[in-house]
Parts: sequence; structure tokens; C-alpha cells
Amino acid sequence: MLLGDSLGRKYPPYLVLKVTSSKIAATRAENYAKRHSFGRLLWKKLSPLQARNNVVIYGNSSGCWNKGLKIDW
Repeated sequence: MLLGDSLGRKYPPYLVLKVTSSKIAATRAENYAKRHSFGRLLWKKLSPLQARNNVVIYGNSSGCWNKGLKIDW
């Protein structure tokens, strides 16, 4: 999704992908806090893609934007 505001500022596009959350609560919390809900191995592939393409990638169990996600401008 592309974002902009009424002042004409543009923000990096973002993607929300459907992922399965960890069954271990501590791991799930760490993934959410450090890696936008992705696991360690998948994040190693996604992190360079974000940087190279100037896009932010989020993951959640529904595959769509919900109240659990937030944008840090």
C-alpha cells in the first residue's frame, strides 16, 4: 500500500504478508518486537529486500492490516 498525507509527503510503501505465529510465547513476542512478526530465518531473507527496495514488510496471521500493526513515521 502506498501512503501519503495532506501536505504532500510520501511514505515508503508497505506489504502485509500472511505468516504463522510461533507457538512459543517468548519467541512470538521477540519476532513481533524485532522482526515484524517474522521468524529469524525468514527475516534474514526479507531484511535485505526491505532495504534494497525501500519497502516495509509486515507479517500477521490474517494477511491484512489490523489493529495489531502500526506505522512508525
